Amino acid sequence: MPNFSFWKKKKKTYEPEPEYKEDETLAFDININRPCYNFAKFSHEHESNDFERFNPFFFIRDMFLKSCSPGKTCIKKNIFNRLPAIKWIKNYDIKEMLIPDLISGITVGIMHIPQGMGYALLANVLPIYGLYTSFFPVLIYWMFGTCRQISIGTVAVIALMTGTIVSDLENKYAPPANWNRTLYESNMLNMTLDSDPSNFIGETREKARILIMMASTFWSGIILIIMSICQLGFLTSYLSEPMINGFLIGTAFHVLTSQLKLFFGIAVKNYPGILKAPYTYIELFSRLDETKPATLITSIICITVLLVVNIHINQRFAKKLPVPVPTELLIVIFGTLISYLAKLNKKYQVKVIGSIPPGIPSPEFPPLFLIKEMFVECALIAIITFANNYSLCDLFSKTNKYKINTTQELLAYGVSNVFSSFFGSFSSAGSLARSAVQNNTGGKTQLVSIISSVLILLVLLFIAPLFEQLPQACLAAIIVANLKGLLMKVVELKFYWKVNKIEFFQYLITLLSVVILDIDYGLGIGVGFYILIHIVRSSQPYSSLLGNIPGTELYKDIKVYKDAQEIDQIKIYHFQSELHSTNATTFKKSIYELTKTKPQDMIAIKNKILNKRKKLLAKNQSSKFEKLISNFLKRNKDKKAQKNPSDRIDIYIVANDAKDSSLNDSTSSPIDTSSTSELKIIQQPIPELQSAEALEGELVPNDQYLDDESDNETIVAEEFNFPKANFKYLIIDCSPIVFIDSVGVKTIKNVVSEFNEIGVKVFLSDCNDAFLDRLICMERTKQDKSAFFGASIIHMSIHDAVSHALHLISLDKTV
Repeated sequence: MPNFSFWKKKKKTYEPEPEYKEDETLAFDININRPCYNFAKFSHEHESNDFERFNPFFFIRDMFLKSCSPGKTCIKKNIFNRLPAIKWIKNYDIKEMLIPDLISGITVGIMHIPQGMGYALLANVLPIYGLYTSFFPVLIYWMFGTCRQISIGTVAVIALMTGTIVSDLENKYAPPANWNRTLYESNMLNMTLDSDPSNFIGETREKARILIMMASTFWSGIILIIMSICQLGFLTSYLSEPMINGFLIGTAFHVLTSQLKLFFGIAVKNYPGILKAPYTYIELFSRLDETKPATLITSIICITVLLVVNIHINQRFAKKLPVPVPTELLIVIFGTLISYLAKLNKKYQVKVIGSIPPGIPSPEFPPLFLIKEMFVECALIAIITFANNYSLCDLFSKTNKYKINTTQELLAYGVSNVFSSFFGSFSSAGSLARSAVQNNTGGKTQLVSIISSVLILLVLLFIAPLFEQLPQACLAAIIVANLKGLLMKVVELKFYWKVNKIEFFQYLITLLSVVILDIDYGLGIGVGFYILIHIVRSSQPYSSLLGNIPGTELYKDIKVYKDAQEIDQIKIYHFQSELHSTNATTFKKSIYELTKTKPQDMIAIKNKILNKRKKLLAKNQSSKFEKLISNFLKRNKDKKAQKNPSDRIDIYIVANDAKDSSLNDSTSSPIDTSSTSELKIIQQPIPELQSAEALEGELVPNDQYLDDESDNETIVAEEFNFPKANFKYLIIDCSPIVFIDSVGVKTIKNVVSEFNEIGVKVFLSDCNDAFLDRLICMERTKQDKSAFFGASIIHMSIHDAVSHALHLISLDKTV
């Protein structure tokens, strides 16, 4: 038989808690003697101001005016907020900070060089543009940024996303290899192209790639600036940690995939769009026989050295080493020397990075019209840039005990990208490796970034051309070795499985979506799954009944705490969520299920009985007139017999019993004993002749034929046993309801009215000010003109509501 124990709910086992030791600081009792409060009494005794509710107009206003309100200090405050560098320069202590900053700056600059050149390959541009990206953004961030330890430059994820944009658009806007416009125009009719030459934005394919990259960097920066102006830093809250980790591992897998072709020296086609990773591996494995041995050996040697040194030296002796061993830079230097001396490119077809122009490029305006082709991708780059940088900034600010300005950080990243886009840089972000190096070496200010940029400038001016013979396999090894930390995060799946299954699936779904589909699709699916989970959670929140912990005023979940005891005649309902249109139905349903009471069903039964009673009464009313006429004729007949010496007569009156359907037969005589169920003999004086109205009042008692609706319900209630709740008071704990909309208020009103109709009084307890404000607003509108919430049913705490209910129960017993 198959074992399906996996699907069975297993009881969680926890490690035994340590033996409790009495805390001497808690060796006292709490004695509180105060009046029992409901909201009406409390608001009468304690004056309060109006609650300041959320106003979208004020929110939009604060987006632009939050940092500075009109006044004499407005300009000065804005300058200091927008140029944080002024503060640290003004307070810079040369004796204490210069040496640590100098050492950190040189170390970080050394890290910039190999990583910048390597990550440029991910962006599908020449390695020199990675050095530009490590130089120009730093010049801006040190003036605008608020984090002291972060270093702006190339990051694998951002470089890969930029490279994806370049790969997707180069076939449309870039000319083919060896393109010559003059030759094409002179021989136009004899040449066919897949794309329109009028779309080409560069004279060469490489130039077109650079322009596409510059456009993506520019628009990413503009989006970051707009996010700063609109205070949209909160958008990253939708990027949860499990989703971000899954996304980063997925992108690390794509980075690894893109570098394998350089490991083996195989020219694999770039597959844009969905399933590009599987297609790449299929082609790569089908062409392994084309592997260049010299390239593979170079890759293996480089990655082995990198991993061994970083793991067994830099990490193991991190506290003892003044600075980490710059393994990447040593690989670049020795790889270049060996390649040049052994002529690896000519003799063994080892691909090198090629010509590197010295100096700094002249500024050039990017093709901005490409925004229509790359807006979504640029928006994703902007969000990922901010999420990546802000996580580092938050980490270092907490470690070093200072604050960072989220809005200013967005502005700093945006301005850095926009400025650097004119000089051939791709989108930049903070690097965890460089930040860690800076932190370990004691860097205290953004002077570190200035020193590292000076070092990179020297490399660009004098040293960069010397790296022309550097094998691309060396750079690929540097990239792959730096992925170790990200790829090892996959072991966190075990942690999330034990802690939270939903976070586990969020992690796994994002990871698989990025790997199988693509980066942007995977991120979209991850965010969509995250939002979906929140919608499901909000629509199906946890709810329970609370019980009293004996001897205290504490009320806890009866399903969790064994000592929690329910109070007779009182139910305390706890709803652990906001209350809005999404979960309003669930709110009512859970109350019905937990209290085992369905007011709607009880009201329906009551109405059914009342309707039946009304029909019976209507039939009795139709026979009433006939009985009056019969009695009137009888009295006329008896008047003639007044000469009888007897002064009293026997009058037979039919008893009006609504339970006997035979009484509804209008053909029956009022004294026909064969058709009546009961006869009453009444001895009374012989009355004089009266009118029909008088006879009606005399012969038809009020308790026999009722016209008043409320009296009908009273009789029915006495004659029939309606289903009743087994409690008299329902207390709704509103403390977890931090937000409620109009639908939620109407739902609570409906619950109150339904339970009141079946004889259960509803109290609301521990309502926060926002909750009360919404109730008051709805009370003022009274759209349905019916009774709404009275302040008397709202209590300041659960204990107040329980005490009030118990007091009312005791009063009922004494009556």
